[in-house]
Amino acid sequence: MRVQGMKSGYTFSGNPIRYEEETAPGIKGGSFRVMMGNPGEEIYRGKFSLPFSLNVSDLIDAELLQESSLYVSRSEWLFRHSALPEIMMAVEYDNGADWESLPVKVLKGKLPDKLYSRMIGSNSDYFTDRFLNPKANFFFTTRTESNLIEIPETELYPLRLIVPEGKRLKAVMDGREVVTPPLSEGLYNFSVENLRRLTYESGHRTIPSVFKIGFADAESFVTIVITRSEIVSDLIRLRYVNTFGVPEVMAFGGTLTIKPEPSGKESESYMAYNSITDGYSVGKGREDYGLTLSLDTGPVSPEQLPRLVELLESGNVVLEIADFPESVDAIVTADNFSFPLHPEEPVNYTLTLRLKSPDKEILKYLSPDRREPWRIFSMEHNDKFN
Repeated sequence: MRVQGMKSGYTFSGNPIRYEEETAPGIKGGSFRVMMGNPGEEIYRGKFSLPFSLNVSDLIDAELLQESSLYVSRSEWLFRHSALPEIMMAVEYDNGADWESLPVKVLKGKLPDKLYSRMIGSNSDYFTDRFLNPKANFFFTTRTESNLIEIPETELYPLRLIVPEGKRLKAVMDGREVVTPPLSEGLYNFSVENLRRLTYESGHRTIPSVFKIGFADAESFVTIVITRSEIVSDLIRLRYVNTFGVPEVMAFGGTLTIKPEPSGKESESYMAYNSITDGYSVGKGREDYGLTLSLDTGPVSPEQLPRLVELLESGNVVLEIADFPESVDAIVTADNFSFPLHPEEPVNYTLTLRLKSPDKEILKYLSPDRREPWRIFSMEHNDKFN
């Protein structure tokens, strides 16, 4: 028994997880069980005859929870999120052979269909080539596949990576080096924001904006550069789940317009008695209004367009509002969204944000003096940490 296209032992739940078995002498079929976790919990069982082919991706995808945020405690710059989710296909053949178990580590997410097809056609493995490759961009970001990641200061957010068993992660900035102890295998969240702040708090008053991140036993690095963003009147951050199933942030510096809209439920009318006129008049109950936000994105560069398309495709988008105590989930659509095949200059777009749970309290938190806590660069030099 084998798994289609599986070389590294890792895959995404949104791509086919196809167990296959050709004909074998003296074997007509048998029984199988699909198990998940450690110890394995059975989620499906059945019988098969040879040749056998079964895609279990839908079963596994339904079992895995979708993350909408990445957590890193303030005292750390690298946080172990979890062990790697593992599934097993256990097979017992009808000739009495023992159960055969084939473990696969599965992450919530998906490779684009064309990329997946190319990978199968070339007999390659995306996890081997990128996420498990210390010489590649091993972060689960769709900003770029390059080893140079440029992140605007207004879009800083933790990055996800896989750390193999016993590996140590190294961060180099301004000639200083920080190395972790040997780590357990798992999914980790890396915070460049925390690394900056912890560097400052350790007594170094030169705060870096360029970081080289790599494994201690490798000579290559992923370079992360924090870039300065233009000062704008309205800064809006949208957190969305990218293709790899990991939250990322995209910030827009255009104009935000708030459009209160009726909830769609008609309020009940009633007859009220007026003792002065000794007559009746028609009254109407209070009508609830929801909030729809219209966002003029400001200039979107050709390099940002793929991420904007990915954001619009995502079914999990959160409007980030500084200090607001709850997540503000939004359905994001674009009005008359189109662009040239080979765009050469930035274009403005209009996005509509329909808040899933409208709360008029957010208007207080969108005021200009509370809207921009995400900047790290300032126009003057002082000893305050940004």
